[in-house]
Amino acid sequence: MTMTLDHTVDLGSHDPAGTRTRRPRLGERQAQAWIDYGRPDIAGSRFRHYKRRRVAVIGPEHAVRPVLRDLDELARQKPGTTVTLITPERRDAATPAAGRVVGFRVHGFYPTEGGVMLEGDDGRWIGPFDRLIVGDLHDAP
Repeated sequence: MTMTLDHTVDLGSHDPAGTRTRRPRLGERQAQAWIDYGRPDIAGSRFRHYKRRRVAVIGPEHAVRPVLRDLDELARQKPGTTVTLITPERRDAATPAAGRVVGFRVHGFYPTEGGVMLEGDDGRWIGPFDRLIVGDLHDAP
């Protein structure tokens, strides 16, 4: 696979996936077509992007809780919608719940024909995902 890095895309006022550094992760700009930031309108204008898709929600659990509630409701209405919380927090790392990946800090985004793969800074890989939501820390309740 050949990848060209483009540093001209503006991420706007949103936190990139590397929230501690405030810098985009490797490939984050190239994966923009698959990523929403903050709290997208899952039940409204963004509905078709999430129904019956594999969705990863990236961020500390407290910051993405409203998004998880919205996606949980969508998954009840539209079977086939799967949600995975990807959090850098290591709490409960010994027994993570299904659909939850703990202690995972995103190092890179890798768009493929089958979806976006995520590489962790510890060398783990997860995915593929059809859609990604990166939570904004300043949107936390």
